[in-house]
Amino acid sequence: MTVRKSFLIPLFCLLCLLFIRPAGASAASGEYKYKNPETGYEAVVLDDRNLLNESERQKLLTDMQPITRYANVIFWSTEQKTSNEIDQARIKRRDLYGYANATIFAVNMKVRKLTIQSYGVDDIITSARANSITNNVRNYATRGDYYQAASRAFGQINAVLHGNRIAEPMKVMSNICLALMAGLIVMFLISRSYASTFVRPTSAEMLREGMAPLVIGATRVVREEDRCIFSESDSDSGSSCSSSCSSCSSSSCSSCGSGGSSSF
Repeated sequence: MTVRKSFLIPLFCLLCLLFIRPAGASAASGEYKYKNPETGYEAVVLDDRNLLNESERQKLLTDMQPITRYANVIFWSTEQKTSNEIDQARIKRRDLYGYANATIFAVNMKVRKLTIQSYGVDDIITSARANSITNNVRNYATRGDYYQAASRAFGQINAVLHGNRIAEPMKVMSNICLALMAGLIVMFLISRSYASTFVRPTSAEMLREGMAPLVIGATRVVREEDRCIFSESDSDSGSSCSSSCSSCSSSSCSSCGSGGSSSF
């Protein structure tokens, strides 16, 4: 009897260890979840495409936990075909958390897109920042390292929510292009304003000047009573007189939030 009891006690302890999980985290049917006891926000890993192994899912859930100070946070992998990956992520986020603060990082293997979609914190995780973050981590996904892609994406989301800056090379390039375009427009408007002060010669004047004998030498342009006239000069260099909510396209849709994606 004593020998049997001594055998059952270690067996019971072993079974307890197999079923004990860290406090606040749970896993069932591929879903790993953590709930912040202070804010009530949750972190959930929905790896429908099985891109991560069990160890990576647990590590990723830990990586996501700091974001639960600000919002619910979701990792979701899928192979569902879609014409708009941002809308797809928005619908998944809303199905899980409705209109509560939430952000989702989705990996769609069908269309090869990384997507971040947010609501409630979209004034911080803007569409521009979502584009920057997905662009910053897409090389990991291209190499098949989906854990690193997701972990680094959530790290940057947390950094932005915490008030820190992240690398946004695409935003810098966009700003440079916009500045160049604005400069060209200003130069065009200035040139137009100067050109409008001159009066173009009439067809008769142009014909008369064209029929005049050719004089070898330079011409200079002078302004006289707002008209362009030509006079000969031996010293001047030459110049001339020149002249609903299904697509979230509506800004009034209250459930859209912000979103951005990058191909990998």
